[in-house]
This record gives sequence, C-alpha cells and structure tokens, in this order.
Amino acid sequence: MEDCVFCKIVNREIPSDKIKETDSLIAINDINPQASTHILIIPKRHIKDVNGLDDLLWTEIKKLGLELMGEKGITNFRMTTNAGDAAAVHHMHMHLLGEISSDKKI
Repeated sequence: MEDCVFCKIVNREIPSDKIKETDSLIAINDINPQASTHILIIPKRHIKDVNGLDDLLWTEIKKLGLELMGEKGITNFRMTTNAGDAAAVHHMHMHLLGEISSDKKI
C-alpha cells in the first residue's frame, strides 16, 4: 500500500533501525520504545491484521521473536499485536517487549 509507513520501511523509502531481516519479515527497533527492548516484527507483505496471517507466517514470526530474545538474552517479555482501531498502523506487526514487568501498562 502506497501510504503505509511499514510498507515504506520494508521498501526502504523510510529509514529504520533494522535489527534483522528474513525473506518474509523485517525486525526494527521501535521509534517510541515502551520497554528497555522494544522491537517490531513486521511482515514484508502488507497484511492488515492477524486475520490475514497463515500458519507459516505465524511460525516465522515466533521463530524470529525467539531468535531475537535469545540473541539479546531476554528472559522476561511480551509479544503483542493490535488490530482494528487499536492499531496505530494498519499493517500487521508484533511488538516484542523485553525485560518488562507484569505491572507495566502498555
């Protein structure tokens, strides 16, 4: 989608702090972190929300999230996604929040 900020990041039209990339996903540092580690895992293909994910892409997101947590030594984490009006950007993405306490409101 031409007006989607994440599509522009994927297409390198907007710079990002890229951490890792696969054939299907890109992982970047969030520009407004809500935890000591706040990574966005974004499908390269524009998908509106989790309803558009297939099992293969879900598995790839999980694998990349676990890989990033292992590399960063993260043991306390949340992986969340937003959809509909709860999403600031209407392009499916996971928030990987590391070393975050259970009482932290996000």
